[in-house]
This record gives sequence, structure tokens and C-alpha cells, in this order.
Amino acid sequence: MDQGIDPTIPSGPARFPDFIFLLRPIILIPVWTFYLLGNWHGSASSGSAIRLYPFLAGLVSFTALLGAIYIINQITDRETDRANKKLFLISHSIVPLRSAWIEAMALIGLSFALSILLMPMSFTVILIISLALGIAYSVE
Repeated sequence: MDQGIDPTIPSGPARFPDFIFLLRPIILIPVWTFYLLGNWHGSASSGSAIRLYPFLAGLVSFTALLGAIYIINQITDRETDRANKKLFLISHSIVPLRSAWIEAMALIGLSFALSILLMPMSFTVILIISLALGIAYSVE
């Protein structure tokens, strides 16, 4: 069983893969599944084909938003993660706290920019609700 990393060993600066793993890509897979099923159901219900460009823009937008929420959750849980020796990228300062916040804010900005520019307003409303629920879950 993974016991995390030894916090007494210096880890060096964060690398690009650290910022990718900060997004928790494995737990994004269920999100993609629900997004795919929602698109398929909407297409089947309306009798129209899924248009590739809006489909991909929505997928990237929602992925970016949930990645940001996962980062915010890790930021707020860093003390308990350190005590429980899990999710060590932020709790053991492999990714600096400031860098994690910058990544989260950049992802939120990307998500809403894609949504506002390329998606219907109803999609942006869903993003706002999702962000509010994610923050409510993560922040005391």
C-alpha cells in the first residue's frame, strides 16, 4: 500500500507531469463518461447528430473546471492529506501552494472562456453551478 513520500527528503522543483497529476486525471474518467452519456442522450432525444466542435469545446471546458475544483480541494485538504500521507503533491510542497492556486485559476478562466465563446449560455450556467458546488464541498 502506498504510504506517500518521505517529507524529510527534499523533492526539488515541480515538473510538468506534477501539474498534470494535480488534476487527478484518473477521477476525471467518470466525469467524461457522464459527459459522453449526456451528449448521447441529448442527441438521441432531439434526433440530431452530435456536432464535434461544440462537443469537444464542452468536454475541454468541463474537464478544466473539474480539474480546478480538484486542485482547490487538495489545497484546502493539504493538512489532513499530510497527516494521512496521501495526495502528496501539495501537502508535501512538491507543487508550491501559489503554483497550485495559479493553475486552478487559469483552468477556471479557460473553462469559462471556452464556454462563453463557444457554448450556449445554458452550458455556462451549468459551469457556474458546478463551480459553486465544488467550492462548497471543498471550503469550510
